[in-house]
Amino acid sequence: MESLMKNLKLGENVLTREYLKEVLGGYASSRGIKSFEIESYTAKPGSNAGENFLSDLWAIDLVTSYAPSKEIDVNQNEDDLKGDKKVSKSLSLMFKCLPPERIDQILDYGTFQKEADMYRLVLPALLKHQEKCGINNPYLPVAKCYHAEPEGKNAMVVLENLKVAGYKMPDSVVGLDLDHIALATKELARLHAIGYSFIKENPEKVQTDFAHALAEIVENDSIQNTFAGMQEVMLNISIVVLSKISSAAPYVERLKNLQGNVNRIVKASYADSESPIKTICHGDSWLNNFMYRYESKDGKDVPVDIKILDWQISRYNCPINDLVFMIYSGTTSALRKKSIDDILKIYHQTFVQTLKSLNQTADITFEQIKELFQKRAKLGLAFWLPLTMQMAIPAEKRPNGAELFMLANASEEMMKTHKSFQVDHYPPDAIDKLIDMVKDAIEYGII
Repeated sequence: MESLMKNLKLGENVLTREYLKEVLGGYASSRGIKSFEIESYTAKPGSNAGENFLSDLWAIDLVTSYAPSKEIDVNQNEDDLKGDKKVSKSLSLMFKCLPPERIDQILDYGTFQKEADMYRLVLPALLKHQEKCGINNPYLPVAKCYHAEPEGKNAMVVLENLKVAGYKMPDSVVGLDLDHIALATKELARLHAIGYSFIKENPEKVQTDFAHALAEIVENDSIQNTFAGMQEVMLNISIVVLSKISSAAPYVERLKNLQGNVNRIVKASYADSESPIKTICHGDSWLNNFMYRYESKDGKDVPVDIKILDWQISRYNCPINDLVFMIYSGTTSALRKKSIDDILKIYHQTFVQTLKSLNQTADITFEQIKELFQKRAKLGLAFWLPLTMQMAIPAEKRPNGAELFMLANASEEMMKTHKSFQVDHYPPDAIDKLIDMVKDAIEYGII
């Protein structure tokens, strides 16, 4: 097994015992560990093929041994942490690295460096800010970071493996119910309020230390054109599929009005400077970037905690963009119509209460939050409408990156034969979800 591990590429690096020790050495040293050895390790892909375009993800399990000089783990027996006695510890980690076949392309995007800077600079600063404001147990809904290297082809982010800690991704086919949305809304509001408070006291950080991490990604034409191209392919697939359903004819022409305009709407939403509040935003808060931990209550698994993943599109912008991104990526039209006011109230109350705990206030009312959501809904609708049908089928049935580029130039014959263009490739509720999104887009004046 270990001989096979030595052929595994992490970016430009080859996975070896020495490399793992080098990557984790800084974290060990910062925790007072005198000596540090990798006793054994195994690795496997951390995600399904085709799920990640901007990075490679590897799940690596390690057994380490070390001689601590102080307590470093609340779960470790205190007696084992005294003197020079060596102790063993198992670690389950996720290594995020640049995909070897796209290193230069991803470096040009700047997204991987953004995420590394978020973990090594921005998120630690937000934790320290909470301490400064008198919060006894500062907290952010993120995975523990063991290493973050933003520079060059050896860029790397090493995080705890949340799956081992009992966290699960929601089912994108099923989507998010109100319990999931409420929990995610609270944590987004807390995150936004902490960021708002920090920037209010340290406004220079946006242009200095945090400049790259918070730079607006829509200004990078390279990545924006890539994403826009993918969305146009998905939109064309939706149009072709709906055109084969006679009852969907009224919506086909409406969808055609969106062709060529998705990128324009998205860029306009992020470029809009009229928001009364701006803060540190996640930037890519769709349902697959959340992981939930559950507890059984009355025979039902209920989400009780959440972690937010993938900070590669972080930005300094209107926080309601994060909210609409989450809501339109994972909820039904029926839930939105029934519960949107309740969701926005949760957001507003949590934002205000968090600021109060940080000894600050913000002149933002619920009515303003609601108005902002109504305005920013165009972003969520324009971005997610082309992807609606694909989100409603299992991941293994969706076209991967390579297939998308092929489908972008699909001939008439391919549209007749390729599975992605066939009505029976999608369950009936996938078509229904798409039509509901089209109706919402019509209501908001997008198409």
